[in-house]
Amino acid sequence: MFSAFNQAKSRLFFFLWYSFCMDLELKKLLENSKRYKCGFSKKSNSIKSKKNRGKYKKFFHLLLLISIWGGVAFSILLLILFFQMPPLKTALSKPRKTSIVILDRNNMHVRTINDLYGLPIEVENLPDHVWQAIVATEDKRFFYHFGIDPIGLLRAFFTNIFSGKVRQGGSTITQQVAKNIFLTPKRSIKRKIQELMVAFWLEARFSKKQILSMYLNRVSLVSGKYGLNTASKELFNKDAKKLSIAEASIISAMLKAPSKYHPYRDQVASEKRTRLILKNLYQQEYISGDDYAIALDSLKIIKPKKPKNIRYFTDFVLKNIISRIGKVESDLIVKTTLDLKLHQKSRLKLNEILDKNKDKNVSQGAIVFMNKKGEILTMIGGANYGKSQFNRAVDAKRQPGSAFKPFVYLTAFENGFTPETMILDSPVQVGKWRPANFNNRYFGQTSLRYAFAKSMNSVPVRLAQNIGLNEVIKTAKRLGIASPFRYDFSLVLGASELNLTELVGAYIPFANGGKGVKPFVIKEIKMENGKVLYARMENNFITIISSENLQKMQSIFSSVVNQGTGKSAFFEGLLGGKTGTSQNSRDAWFVGFTNEIIGGVWLGNDNNSPMKKVYGGNLPAEIFKLSLEN
Repeated sequence: MFSAFNQAKSRLFFFLWYSFCMDLELKKLLENSKRYKCGFSKKSNSIKSKKNRGKYKKFFHLLLLISIWGGVAFSILLLILFFQMPPLKTALSKPRKTSIVILDRNNMHVRTINDLYGLPIEVENLPDHVWQAIVATEDKRFFYHFGIDPIGLLRAFFTNIFSGKVRQGGSTITQQVAKNIFLTPKRSIKRKIQELMVAFWLEARFSKKQILSMYLNRVSLVSGKYGLNTASKELFNKDAKKLSIAEASIISAMLKAPSKYHPYRDQVASEKRTRLILKNLYQQEYISGDDYAIALDSLKIIKPKKPKNIRYFTDFVLKNIISRIGKVESDLIVKTTLDLKLHQKSRLKLNEILDKNKDKNVSQGAIVFMNKKGEILTMIGGANYGKSQFNRAVDAKRQPGSAFKPFVYLTAFENGFTPETMILDSPVQVGKWRPANFNNRYFGQTSLRYAFAKSMNSVPVRLAQNIGLNEVIKTAKRLGIASPFRYDFSLVLGASELNLTELVGAYIPFANGGKGVKPFVIKEIKMENGKVLYARMENNFITIISSENLQKMQSIFSSVVNQGTGKSAFFEGLLGGKTGTSQNSRDAWFVGFTNEIIGGVWLGNDNNSPMKKVYGGNLPAEIFKLSLEN
């Protein structure tokens, strides 16, 4: 850079010196002209002739002087603009951030984290029709021009003039590479001149295919990310080198306006432009008539993937990656526990119920499903990730209400009580605290089974008074509740705040034979070369609930969904569950389990405002059922 600057400086001094000498020469000519004028007769034809020649000389010398000074000024301007650009070699060699490819439990691509750019590709490694689809429409004279396309510029100029607005651009692929890699997208005369300078530099330094590779790796296509490979993964779940002619044309259609021609956002506009690109491919003889016809027919059956909306889950995965292996210093492939089909279905049902019940002042929800091993199959942390990235499934601490009662009843069974033990359901008072049943309705002497099914409040308080609050806390901790406990009897009615993920995890022993598990989302982390950095080991789970007491718990859980507060959640295969509603319906919960899946649903508002007639036994139970029912 400094040697180039010194050379430019030398040339500048040369121009200045030359122009100074020319200026002196012009002054001498003017002096001679004056003498000549005074010493000869005006009537002489030869004098007139010499006078005219002097005028022409003067004019051409002046023109030469102006040209020299103009050239000097222009050279200075170019030098200034050149040295204001970022270092070209540095921009090209800028290291790519490490990327983390996340797969679901079936090895399907879910998301790439960290890097905006997909894995780099080379044109030589692509089928010809992939890059031809782009060149045929974006810059059909790419292999013949020298960085700018005069024909394209003239065509764009006249098209825009006659239409009265900007309808076409004249930028070549080389110019777009110059802009995307080295310059800002800001429009100005200065930036345009720099763009042309970089385009000439690229053409002089790199081959056409190298420039095209740069373009394909840096072009913006989907979700604020860059690169043909990224678009291919996002839309078709495959590498760019496996794209068909029709698929490559669908992606190429997005180059003009990624949002407008995205096949999922506007299928009609996408297909119309894709057909134009296929026509260009055929007319420019890149593909045969048969290939053209086949590609057109395949547009009817090609279905690009819908956006997965799994950011709450993948954000949680990223936190767990860092906790497992520390700083990420190389590209990783992470296999997770995600059940994508269940996740998508649950998300749709949550949004449907929220949309239908806006009049009930319910704006948010969260869903978590796990299997018996503790693998998190689904984690939905809110109604809309785009509007709020706060993950309510793990970061929101809310009162679970009656969904906490199973820990009280299990502790009672471990201390000699049974589901058929009779206990008084009547108003109860602990100090100044007087918890009441729903609608202040009491049943007198009742069995623990019926009290659990109908979610009576006085009964678990009496049980805790009998067995001790410390024993209840020990049980909850043993099953996996890690949040701090408030040490008073309101705890047994769910006054201690916790998150949905730990509550669902604590219910797993009720469904898996009494084994204690810790929920997890990562099965394996490995580098691109196949080296495994972390692999989840199959644990020998410890039994934390005896078979006798487990049978008692499953019996009363069944009563809830068959004849109790959770009846609206019932479907064939549901073994049991528990509803929960905090004071004034600020939180509504349903947690339940089948033979294979344990899950929970929470509804509420971020500002903790009360909902209108939303209880654990209605909307949360309905979402749970709709998510799992076949």
